[in-house]
Amino acid sequence: MDRDASALQLESRPLLLGGQELSPLGLLGVGRGVVVYRVRRATSTEDLACKVFDASRATAFHSELAVLTAIASEAHVPGLPMLEANSPAPGPGAPGAEAQHLLLTRPVATRLEHLTSSSVLHIFHILSHLHTKLKVVHGDVEPKHLAVDPASGTVCLLDLGSAAPLSGSRVVLPEARARHYSGTLLFASDDVLSALAEGAQPAAPHPRQDMVALVKTACVMVHGTIAKAAAGRAEAVAQQLAQQPPDIARAASMVRSFWEQQLNASTAAGCVWSELVADAHNIPGSEDVALYARASQQLCGQLATLVCPG
Repeated sequence: MDRDASALQLESRPLLLGGQELSPLGLLGVGRGVVVYRVRRATSTEDLACKVFDASRATAFHSELAVLTAIASEAHVPGLPMLEANSPAPGPGAPGAEAQHLLLTRPVATRLEHLTSSSVLHIFHILSHLHTKLKVVHGDVEPKHLAVDPASGTVCLLDLGSAAPLSGSRVVLPEARARHYSGTLLFASDDVLSALAEGAQPAAPHPRQDMVALVKTACVMVHGTIAKAAAGRAEAVAQQLAQQPPDIARAASMVRSFWEQQLNASTAAGCVWSELVADAHNIPGSEDVALYARASQQLCGQLATLVCPG
């Protein structure tokens, strides 16, 4: 999420959750219809993250709440956000139906600036938990969602608003949420891009989508020239999506051509990363946990050799 001047004006406005006042201490991020603050309860010295959804994003609120609730029901995995409290969204026509919807989570993490081999291992551990235990895909692995908890040094994977259930998942999302792709297009896998380019139904959720997004994320974070090119292409893609109606097919085609150019096998770096992206596309489903584990561990080991040691 990016900072936004209009959101900065809201930082001094008190937030209410369950009758308690939350004091905004700073702005963590801004998205479409969503603002994330660093806050503190009046009765506590602990800083928490408060994600505020406006009324138009009630479906996104319910989706993320469902995934956070599922995470809280399992043994805690460091690096995943933990739900502290939430405000239920009132039904249509109910008093306060236009009220904002809040999710309060910990920890408050800061953006991860550099990928190391140990951080790659931990991110794979988080994804494995999501894929095999909760049976959901994160759906939006990208650089802005990789963070670190300053208090513990733990690498975190944030923002579960685009998560989607795999076969056999107990996580139930609103029906409207399941009918569209809401991840960051620049890091999407080929099956997602093909479906969008052809105007077809969204590709079924699959672990490969997170793995491809992670490899592409690592590629951007490791190579400054690719990161600069990615920023330019992301802006062009955003312009296509801002049209009325959004030109999703054109945007998806632009993303595919971008990665075809960057992963050109004529260069040594392009050849290595191209092979890794191909391997990520071949990650099996998580129904067979042993098969999934072998493939993901192999991919993890390969990716760890391409980032900073540590």
